[in-house]
Amino acid sequence: MHLRQQDKGLASTFNSSTNKITMFAPVNAAFSQNIFKGESDTNGAKTLQQLLGNRPDAVNPIIGYNILPAIYSVADMTAGKSLVTTDTAKSGNSVQGVPQTLTVNVTSNSGSTVQLKGIGNSANILQGDIPACGPSVIHITDSALLPLVFAESPSTSPVSQQG
Repeated sequence: MHLRQQDKGLASTFNSSTNKITMFAPVNAAFSQNIFKGESDTNGAKTLQQLLGNRPDAVNPIIGYNILPAIYSVADMTAGKSLVTTDTAKSGNSVQGVPQTLTVNVTSNSGSTVQLKGIGNSANILQGDIPACGPSVIHITDSALLPLVFAESPSTSPVSQQG
């Protein structure tokens, strides 16, 4: 996925070699998982890959929700901790229902497994503490964290619920 020039907020996050970020990077299979509760969909999409293809305005909020504007190692992610994500909601996204303050909650950290709870779903860190360019870190996850819960009733726009 590339960031288009007109996208606001994230390009400057990625283009700086001094920004300290933590990124949750989902495995490839995460893009083909059903992201909807029940049988609903939006614009004919049932997977993250289809959604991003049909709704380019959803790219920034979803990527931004998987980025923290600070460095968090696996050891820093203790159960009950709330992590503020990159705030793309104030940076020009047009997806209805995205809250202004986006957080990810650490629901458990057994030392070998960290589970994260987002607004729309949960994800497990499969491999953590991978050094990245600049003073940053990447954690490989089994799902892309979603800043939205998609409606169960037929609708053309996602519905957000703080979870």
